[in-house]
Amino acid sequence: MAKKEVPCCEKFKTTIGGQALIEGIMMRGPEKDAIVIRGKDGLVLEVSDRKLNPPKSFKTWPFFRGVFNFFDAQVTGVKALMRSADLAPEEYQEEPSKFDLWLEKQLGNEKFQQVIIGIAVALGLGLSIGLFFLLPMVIGGFFDRWIQSTVGLNLVEGIIRMVIFMAYMLLVSRMEEMKRVFSYHGAEHKTIRCYEAGLPLTVENVRIQTRMHPRCGT
Repeated sequence: MAKKEVPCCEKFKTTIGGQALIEGIMMRGPEKDAIVIRGKDGLVLEVSDRKLNPPKSFKTWPFFRGVFNFFDAQVTGVKALMRSADLAPEEYQEEPSKFDLWLEKQLGNEKFQQVIIGIAVALGLGLSIGLFFLLPMVIGGFFDRWIQSTVGLNLVEGIIRMVIFMAYMLLVSRMEEMKRVFSYHGAEHKTIRCYEAGLPLTVENVRIQTRMHPRCGT
């Protein structure tokens, strides 16, 4: 019988965060990044130093730092996801297409990886903007003839956005691969909860923590 989750008795807050990967998670701290993958030969752990901006760099200025940190998080996340795909068991790996093989041959492995990461980030941002921003605006525009209030139209767009989001999550969660990823996302939350509770990071202590975390950026 599974142990019942208990609320976190938080003793301090941390800036450590992370994301779910394919058969693993990535954790990001103030100075280091780490990924751990359940590979075919057991757990694989890789730790790397973060590239921190100089204290007086314009990338640390308000607004600018948010923009740079956002794109840095996107690129780092895609890199970690691709790395997890390389390390995951064979049943989670896909054979590269002929186009992928041709492109890698033309560009070289390192340049090919950079192109794939750029495409993935662009597609992710494009899908987010189109699905959750532009589409609700277009649908909400059909209500102009009946609703004259700006507040009312914004409320309608908000409801449409929520419906699209919930439908998206429902459809995605029906995919077996994504169910597995969601489970690892919950495991990441449990681990941070355990750490913030000041408990030793053991499987037993982590398992009883709640999978909800109020500071989750997702």
